[in-house]
Amino acid sequence: HNGEVGCVMLGPSCTYATYQLVDEAIGLTLSIPIISAGSFGLSCDYKPKLTRILPPARKIIDLFLKFMTEKLEFKPIWKKLYVYKKESNSTEDCFWYINALEASSSRFASEANRRMLRGQNELEEAFKSSKQHSNIFILCGGPNDILSLKKNLTHIHPDTLFILLDVFNPVYYVNDTSPDGMQDVLIVTLPRRNYAYGSNTSFNNTINDYVAGYHDGALLFGKVLRERMLGHRTDKDYEDGSLNYNPFGNVTFEGMGGRYVLDEYGDRDANFSFIYTSVRTGKYETLLVFDTSQNKIIEKHPNPALGWKGKLPYDEPENSDLNRQDVIVIVLGVIVVVVTAIALIFYRQNRKERLMQKKWSHINPHQIGPLDEKEVSLKIDEDKRKDSTYFRQRGCYDKKPVILKEMKQADGDFTPEQRIELNTLLRIDYYNLTKFYGTVKFEYGVYGVFELCQRGSLR
Repeated sequence: HNGEVGCVMLGPSCTYATYQLVDEAIGLTLSIPIISAGSFGLSCDYKPKLTRILPPARKIIDLFLKFMTEKLEFKPIWKKLYVYKKESNSTEDCFWYINALEASSSRFASEANRRMLRGQNELEEAFKSSKQHSNIFILCGGPNDILSLKKNLTHIHPDTLFILLDVFNPVYYVNDTSPDGMQDVLIVTLPRRNYAYGSNTSFNNTINDYVAGYHDGALLFGKVLRERMLGHRTDKDYEDGSLNYNPFGNVTFEGMGGRYVLDEYGDRDANFSFIYTSVRTGKYETLLVFDTSQNKIIEKHPNPALGWKGKLPYDEPENSDLNRQDVIVIVLGVIVVVVTAIALIFYRQNRKERLMQKKWSHINPHQIGPLDEKEVSLKIDEDKRKDSTYFRQRGCYDKKPVILKEMKQADGDFTPEQRIELNTLLRIDYYNLTKFYGTVKFEYGVYGVFELCQRGSLR
């Protein structure tokens, strides 16, 4: 009964090897728990007998998805970013972390608008492009990778932010002086370890997180075994002998690598530190901490001295598809089009006026004369026959009798039809006419305009 916890496999660390041991679909049913310092890949997620003593790739996905959508005083919400994948010489952790961000089946690919850059050439093309996808570049490695990468980049926009995954490098807590080239870099790493790194101890630099992980894996096994034997831990699934039960899940303990918090699946939770370079001191400082066990961001610096105008940059470049020269050319082009359009409008309007003048200028004043009342055979309303003034407003045009319709010069006295007619006629230049008195309707449907002289005669 208690003997099932008395045997454990410590290792392996390679994802490919571990997958062959823990995946039940390929026919291997393993009843012995495995403690691995590694096995970061997504294919090893949620395996009931696997305990990963170092943070797996799915914790990195949780970190970035939460950090992108979080709005802080010094950080806007991000929706777009690049993920840079080295062509070769990637470490075990970097290979699987970037692979998880690249995999089309992962949550990161479906929930984040990320664009992959595979190799140095694609990275250089992204920086040269006038339509840059994002200001945010995620990569995995160390400070030397950043410096080597920048040597081949001719122009880096001031709003560019590199997020460097350097999870298992404790050097940032040993030497806090930031070298040149790291001012636009945000580093993601584990918190301080309990082992001395870079000191004059007997370990010197031979110990790292992998070595500490296997050391602490043995501590974990001893802790759980001791608690089982002493009866301090009981579990119904364990008592039933279920293969889905992981005896090393939901465990917290201290080791050489710091404080270990294992979730229900036996995977390591951690408080990832985001470290930046202060523009005031030139030293590394902790900007914030992300707790994967609570999926929560903990701010550590109330007033960070960030190098992007005091705040982290926006993800989308400002005017990324247009440079200054393009903007000038477009503005000048718009001005030319607007001026040309205005000129065409005035030309068409003046042309229309000239055509109207030409159309109405056929009335020859020499052909207008007085009309003998005895020769009038016009149809006149009975009520207007008695109006003597009405008969004075008549004449003869081209030997044809015409009637001059009187129109007052106040808009309020005009009917809607008269206003339309008057407004049309007022736009016409009748050469020598100085006063407008009304329109003249011929018996045959011809319209004309007369000027009434002061002596009362028509011309």
